[in-house]
Amino acid sequence: MKKRNKKLLFLACSREPKCAAPLPPKQIKVFWFFFSKKNSSSFFDARILATALLILSPVLVFYPGLINADTLRMWANARDGGAAEDWHSPFLVFVFRLLQHADLNIAVVTLAQSALYVLTLHFLLGRACITGPRRIAVLAAVLAVPPTLTWLAAVEKTTIASCLLCACFGLAVAMERADAARKIHFGLMLLAALAGAWTRPNGILLFAPIVIYATARAWWPSRRWMAGAIVAAYVVLWAAVPAIATSAGLIVPTHPEQATMALDLLNISFEKNKDLLPPGVLTAPLSVVEPGMLAQPLPPYDGRFSTLALRRAHMLNFDGDPAHAAALHAAWLRTILHYPLAYLRFRLAMFRAFNCFDSRIVCYDSWHWYTGGVDTPNSAGIVSHHVAVLFNLYKSLAGTIFYRPYFHAALMLGLLAIALWRRQHLIAVTAATLLLYYASGLILLPGISVRMIVPLGLMEPPLVIALITQSYRRRKVVLF
Repeated sequence: MKKRNKKLLFLACSREPKCAAPLPPKQIKVFWFFFSKKNSSSFFDARILATALLILSPVLVFYPGLINADTLRMWANARDGGAAEDWHSPFLVFVFRLLQHADLNIAVVTLAQSALYVLTLHFLLGRACITGPRRIAVLAAVLAVPPTLTWLAAVEKTTIASCLLCACFGLAVAMERADAARKIHFGLMLLAALAGAWTRPNGILLFAPIVIYATARAWWPSRRWMAGAIVAAYVVLWAAVPAIATSAGLIVPTHPEQATMALDLLNISFEKNKDLLPPGVLTAPLSVVEPGMLAQPLPPYDGRFSTLALRRAHMLNFDGDPAHAAALHAAWLRTILHYPLAYLRFRLAMFRAFNCFDSRIVCYDSWHWYTGGVDTPNSAGIVSHHVAVLFNLYKSLAGTIFYRPYFHAALMLGLLAIALWRRQHLIAVTAATLLLYYASGLILLPGISVRMIVPLGLMEPPLVIALITQSYRRRKVVLF
């Protein structure tokens, strides 16, 4: 009997990949990772240094980071004190305020999001048995291929949300192992998903599916009530905390949906030769701001701007007046019901312009999105100290296919098909979520901006690495 047990034990161990040596029992992984004598060789130290250098690379190349006008506005809001505006992300305003109170540079945010991304890739490569110098080489290649490095250096709410989503995916993959750290991974994933959902106004679209899937995997069907309670608590926290902060005066509602609704109404007004906007939305009536504009034909889309109306977006007056916001909501719904085809024509044309199918032109906002604030004099006094050669190199690549939204959507669609074929459910859920987020731009886009494809572009490498890993649920992890 003992002989048979030994044989079964040998067969079970032989199924593990050679790179997946089990970690020592009863030791904290982090402690073992840094202090085990087994890993005290100079080559091991070199790998640690190489990984640290890769994490630092966005900061070193684009110090303190590529910061646009939106982030500068949040940084100024945090510096000035008072309530946080919810136009972009009140959560990030509070994070920036903590950094300022600690007298820390905004480069800390660049470093943090880079660390989340690189360490998640590092973990997934370990599950794929890519070890040693090959792992460093793969990490370096992923960062070097445009536009990964520039996106990691961009301190912007979408990039931060994308790096948090990458961390959630890595933690969900780690939960596939039934070990003592599974509950810790689950708790960390919930915290990262909650922070990510607060980072963008529509962040819940990115994080709710992976939370539901991971919770179901962890608690279903043995404890269904627990799974339902956790998902419900997540949704309640996501909605209740900002509401409580708003009622306490910590957040000022600014109604960011105005940007999309007002632009829709302005474009439909031009098409229908009728002023459909309620009072207070425009800086002045259309007949005063643009005399005779309603009688002019609508120009064709050129791939960089949605319409002539988008070029005159300065005509729109956004404020936090609840009465104006309510009137705008009512006018928007009424216009869609009265002119559904005109609304669909505009949204489809906007989405077509956003995808930038014409290869002869540079996609609008494909590079200016990063540098619209920090490379010009700004009230925050933040000055860019980037490496000029690399900065100009990546800027010259802004017109390539790497910045075309349809390219990343096609890649993600292919990853979804392969994941479904190979029955990799977590990868399929993540890819489908990203595609739905991309498709939501058909309705939600307030303008043409490359930021809508950042989650797709940054999540492609971790999904590919996880997809090529054979039977990754049974693999153990080699940290270095």
